[in-house]
Amino acid sequence: MPVIVGSLDHRGQPIADLELVGAHHRVTVLIDTGYDGEVFLYHEQLRQAGLEITFARMDRIQLADGTETPLLVASAAVNWLGERREITLDVAPNPAPRDARGLIGCRLLHDSRLRIDFPRGSVRISRD
Repeated sequence: MPVIVGSLDHRGQPIADLELVGAHHRVTVLIDTGYDGEVFLYHEQLRQAGLEITFARMDRIQLADGTETPLLVASAAVNWLGERREITLDVAPNPAPRDARGLIGCRLLHDSRLRIDFPRGSVRISRD
């Protein structure tokens, strides 16, 4: 049974590597159960991963800190728990803050089990 294994970062936040289909390397993202989308990335993270995306539309969203930002929306695919999954990718076109990471949200996790062991610093995503 395929499993995604992650860890806690230096702030104690759960992170994992996400494999975008067509990218040159994986992208480390924060697992954010407060984000109701599938995947959120900054445009420069896509560029660094070597992934070219055609955007379907542009929206505006309000971030957790209350600021508004433009949001580009595209279709993409990820390798998720041993399967290719088509996703909606939300992309912030503005420069990423210094320590920014992308996000995996609840819509991608909806059929998965997320286990975080804070004392051990481990993260595990599976379907069991």
